[in-house]
Amino acid sequence: MRMLRHIIVLSCAMVTIMLTSCAHKELCYDHSHVLEVDVVFDWFNAPDASPRSMSLYLFPEEGGRPVRYDLVGHKGGRIRLNSDTYNIICLNSDTENIDVHDDLAYESLRVTTKVADALRGMYAMASIIKAQKADGERLSDSPENVWSAYAEDVLLNESYSKVILYPEPDVINCTVEIKNAENLKWIEDIYGTLSGMADGFFPQKDVLCEELATIAFDCSYDPENKTVTGGLSSFGHCPSYP
Repeated sequence: MRMLRHIIVLSCAMVTIMLTSCAHKELCYDHSHVLEVDVVFDWFNAPDASPRSMSLYLFPEEGGRPVRYDLVGHKGGRIRLNSDTYNIICLNSDTENIDVHDDLAYESLRVTTKVADALRGMYAMASIIKAQKADGERLSDSPENVWSAYAEDVLLNESYSKVILYPEPDVINCTVEIKNAENLKWIEDIYGTLSGMADGFFPQKDVLCEELATIAFDCSYDPENKTVTGGLSSFGHCPSYP
């Protein structure tokens, strides 16, 4: 505890006033434990990816509030960080329909799509037709492209202050084709739904969420070839689907 002593002489009497800090820790003017850390995103596992921005979540292994950085571009950057051991997650942040939940703990962070807006486009209808046994599934948008990576037990100190992460694709792109589709020339809008898909995933575990989602997607009709085609993306088939 740092103390300041002031000596005041009044009428030949000496009064000492002791001033002490009310903080629980000693004041520290040595910032050598704050590091300049270089972050590198290596796209070896997704060479065609070039997201416009990346989010970096760093969780101190001994506990404490996690730190988040948003880096412009997809190559990385330099951040300031306390010397410590961290568990780290990164994913691209240039998306509009992707949500990150429970990001205060490394084990619980998960990624999902937003709930589909039932008032726009193909969803502007009284009801959504789903597959049998899929009535309880939430209606989901097709997720945008997501790339993520994680690293555990990363010790950052004066001897080593660099983080290299290798993002991988987390979204599967699918195409749908229905052949010999007849008597559809008067139909203005065609849509489809794919049920039994995973609602999201845990990037630090490489596993899908157990919650189920039905993904709705637009289709188009080719009257000459009598085919209906459409496309959607998903995180994958839900492991809990019956």
